Amino acid sequence: MGTIREAGISRFDIFVQKLVSERNQRTSQVNELRDVAVELINRSGKHEQSVELQLTAFNQRWQDVDTRIKVSTQNSLDISIAVPHIH
Repeated sequence: MGTIREAGISRFDIFVQKLVSERNQRTSQVNELRDVAVELINRSGKHEQSVELQLTAFNQRWQDVDTRIKVSTQNSLDISIAVPHIH
């Protein structure tokens, strides 16, 4: 089995792959948290307004982070394709 460099994969490429993988894992966790929040809202009206406000803020923060990751990884991939790696 060859080394990473022999396979033509740079550390930068590995970093981008890990970032995308981490984003995907976090997206799953965020979706689970949203489901729990909606369930809590549906079960009890006691904290509905508070949970809805917090869920809205949470969704906005996640969307901002997710967008930055997507843009960064796309820009990184564009750079990676445009600039040949020196091995």
